[in-house]
Amino acid sequence: MGRWPPGSTVVVRQHRHGRFRAVTPMVLAEDRPDRTLLYVPHGTRFLAPADRSGRVTRAIREEVGTTPDRWRDHAALHVVPDGAAFAVMVRWRRSFDDFAGFYVNMQEPLRRTTIGFDSMDQTLDVLVDPDRLQVRIKDEDELRDAARHGFFSAAEVAEILAAARSATRMVLDRVPPFDEPWHLWRPDPRWSAPTLPDGWGSEPLSPSPWRSIASS
Repeated sequence: MGRWPPGSTVVVRQHRHGRFRAVTPMVLAEDRPDRTLLYVPHGTRFLAPADRSGRVTRAIREEVGTTPDRWRDHAALHVVPDGAAFAVMVRWRRSFDDFAGFYVNMQEPLRRTTIGFDSMDQTLDVLVDPDRLQVRIKDEDELRDAARHGFFSAAEVAEILAAARSATRMVLDRVPPFDEPWHLWRPDPRWSAPTLPDGWGSEPLSPSPWRSIASS
């Protein structure tokens, strides 16, 4: 797959054993061999995980499909080193003067498609305060509960936790690319708001490298 120029709209699809979990249009901010930057502006409409009643859910055991949702914070920039099993989201609340810190999202490494990237969320997240002095683990109980119900193996849980520790340490220690002043990053004003293109679901799914997710 070729690389995209800055400002392109790409579709990031999360899927598990043939079913979409979430589908988000994003602006491709940077596409280099060593990293990918994906930008989500305020109001971006995407498909979020849904339970049987059609409500948005974050509980992996309740997910049965998707439902429309929108990004409510001012913006998020996903910083993804090449081959990384995580994305570090740089987040802003009400404006670009209101930096909210870093959100380490554990996920499968990005896999290129003709319309963007495929991946899959791995439940665990780590929140790092703007000054990088405080760290909070998010959804570890949910990760272990998902493992009890067969969504992850014990070995995979251990791998996710180890990757989370490594990714968090990279952010705290300012290991490249997290040595850059990401709180000062701004989008190109010429970029258009991303929207889901027609036919995004017809692109063949790239297979998950995770056994228990693919077979659950």
